[in-house]
Amino acid sequence: MALRMFGSLARQALSTNPPWALCARRGLVGHSMASPKYLSEITQVDKLEKESPEQIRHIWTEFHADEKQMRTSSVLSPEDYAKMSLNGAKSPLFVLPLLKENHSETPGGNYLSVILQMQMPYVLMTPLADYQALGDAAAPFFTLVHYNELSAAKGLVLCRGDVMARGTGGECLSIQEARKLMVMAHLYYTDPARYSTVHKMNHDQANFSFEALVKEVENDPILKLLNDEALKLV
Repeated sequence: MALRMFGSLARQALSTNPPWALCARRGLVGHSMASPKYLSEITQVDKLEKESPEQIRHIWTEFHADEKQMRTSSVLSPEDYAKMSLNGAKSPLFVLPLLKENHSETPGGNYLSVILQMQMPYVLMTPLADYQALGDAAAPFFTLVHYNELSAAKGLVLCRGDVMARGTGGECLSIQEARKLMVMAHLYYTDPARYSTVHKMNHDQANFSFEALVKEVENDPILKLLNDEALKLV
């Protein structure tokens, strides 16, 4: 399933532009997704509709619990999904600083910069280094697909994340890191305070600071908890 390509502008030399600014002016070429397009390709929707919302949450979580499959899951409210879709259309690109145990990219800590592109119900994520090396040919190494078939009847939007491949620089996500990226994507596109940073990168680059974003992530109580839990598993 090919995804549409956002319009891209001419490249500018990285020596005169921060890497995230380059990505904010360009789009991704179409790539195939690991997850099925429709919920009916994963489960029998008619049978799932007979379950309570709480049981559906449990079933969805248990179905994606096998970490060897390199996939993860989440459940959103229809309201948060609507916010994410609206904000994603307004600000389709963002950079997420992912804490890595043995990766030093930014002065503020051991972070891997991950470029996120919103094409709801899809979210594609790619290492920044891949953009620098491959440009528009860079392929995502983690993808999210959101399924809203149960939104009206059950008040649930199901999300599935798939770790697809290593980055060209050898970057490989653990399932814990994939979960962190999924949570960060949802937080930054649904929470108004966090989304203001996304908006700056897309529409007010003069006032966007990657260093400030790193500090924001370091001090965010929810993300700090995710970082601490992931490091315990390294």
